[in-house]
Amino acid sequence: MKKHSKGYNTRTKIITEARKLLNEKGLGLTLDSLSLEMGLSRGRITNYFRTKDSLLLGIMRSYEHALGTLLLQNEEDDQPGFLPQYRILSKIMDVQYEYRCAIAYLSVSGRHQPEVHLHVESSFLNRLESIRMRLSAMVAMELLIPDLLKQPHLDMYCFQYTTLLTTWVICQEMYYSKRGFEKMKPIYLKSIMNLYIPYLTEKGKIAFELLDQPDKAN
Repeated sequence: MKKHSKGYNTRTKIITEARKLLNEKGLGLTLDSLSLEMGLSRGRITNYFRTKDSLLLGIMRSYEHALGTLLLQNEEDDQPGFLPQYRILSKIMDVQYEYRCAIAYLSVSGRHQPEVHLHVESSFLNRLESIRMRLSAMVAMELLIPDLLKQPHLDMYCFQYTTLLTTWVICQEMYYSKRGFEKMKPIYLKSIMNLYIPYLTEKGKIAFELLDQPDKAN
């Protein structure tokens, strides 16, 4: 097992504890508030994160690392097909909920923060290519019609998919917090999966229906 330096461990601890506090109490917490809640001096935090924005950027990068680790550990689920897609989406949502403060931050930060904007834009473009490859594989499997890979259908699908897969977190916090994540999660999952419906082949329709019959799908 790789042994990390004391500085690395402290930085990681700050990110983890700040993430949990920002998740629970919102983005309004200042560095002073965070330091008080964590029992650390402000200087201890600013030694690693000069500003609150740099701390949130650190949390965002931690989120992407956690997401990348998840995908590597679950390669069998990160495959074309409806059931594998459903399973990996469920796991992705769990990670997103753990990092909901970072996603909320992205929704309010703008182009006036170039480092954040470039980081997010690069991740988004990589994600689009991954989506296109998955859709191409599902078309090759005759689950989806070839028209999905043509414009404007491809751009429409990618827009709807990426929008739902991020804004559900905001909706959960703003509109459905009292109902709880676990209760709402199946609705979010089904809403994203239903984006396939207009593009299903006859073979795809049969496979898609098995999502509602887990015993037959497994």
